[in-house]
Amino acid sequence: MKQPVNERKIHITELIVASIVLAIGIFLTLTSLDLFPFMIEDCWLITTYAGIFVVSLVVMLMQKNAIGCGATFAMLSLLIAQIFVLNGLSFRQIYPLYVLALPLGVLSAMCFIKRRGAIFGVAAAFVGMSLLLLIESFSILSIKAVLPIIVAYFGILGIIYSYFKLKHSRENK
Repeated sequence: MKQPVNERKIHITELIVASIVLAIGIFLTLTSLDLFPFMIEDCWLITTYAGIFVVSLVVMLMQKNAIGCGATFAMLSLLIAQIFVLNGLSFRQIYPLYVLALPLGVLSAMCFIKRRGAIFGVAAAFVGMSLLLLIESFSILSIKAVLPIIVAYFGILGIIYSYFKLKHSRENK
């Protein structure tokens, strides 16, 4: 069983996190006052992702927390996606990275979680969906074709899951 984190470590983590949030708030306030050569509209999203990434990283490292670990990797993928947007790609081209953020976070948190099989299955399902969205992102198929395929994909996964659960419950009887 995992050892609980001592209160001192929790309070130090809270202090670091609050300081990071304050720094982000000051930066965005100064940006909104036009003190930098860029607009707040251009930087608020990447600043928020970077801030949440750093906060999650601190929580993960200091408390060895599964949620912090998952959020770290999820925010890292969102941060990378936003960097691609700032370098000229459209959201349409990179949105599979946004979909991929959740399963990447879940997969990275698996090192702290006992029921890895179920979590891996959920993450793999989202990876499959992001790959299908990637097909649309590269204009191979239109969104009108990809969305019904995604619905069918989750229907097939549900049938497979139900079949194995039903089979498992019969074997246990």
